[in-house]
Amino acid sequence: MLDLRKRSFGYMTEDRRLMNPVNICIEQNGMKYVADPTAGAVFVFGADNALQAILGKELRISPIDVVIRGPHCYVTDFASNQVVVMDKTTGKEIRRMGERGDGDNQFKLISDLTFGPEGTST
Repeated sequence: MLDLRKRSFGYMTEDRRLMNPVNICIEQNGMKYVADPTAGAVFVFGADNALQAILGKELRISPIDVVIRGPHCYVTDFASNQVVVMDKTTGKEIRRMGERGDGDNQFKLISDLTFGPEGTST
């Protein structure tokens, strides 16, 4: 973690299960969701940086990015080229969007994910 105000650097966790953190989504309450494609999961940390949960491990995903909206955890899955929607508390899969390909509603090399001002994904 970089603290630009304090000009300091430190580790959020020393948990060895977190192998290759590539993206993070931080909620206003301080909850942090970290996408790790090598570990095949989204790691959830509390505002105190304590590990709270590991989501998606049983789904065999390769998360590249993660966005939280309401009760849902949206993950771009490099393995399937889909957006996987999970319950952010339980990690239970709700649905998948898209498929591999070059056409409409298809992804060739899925990566980052963001939501527009009205909540629409882009």
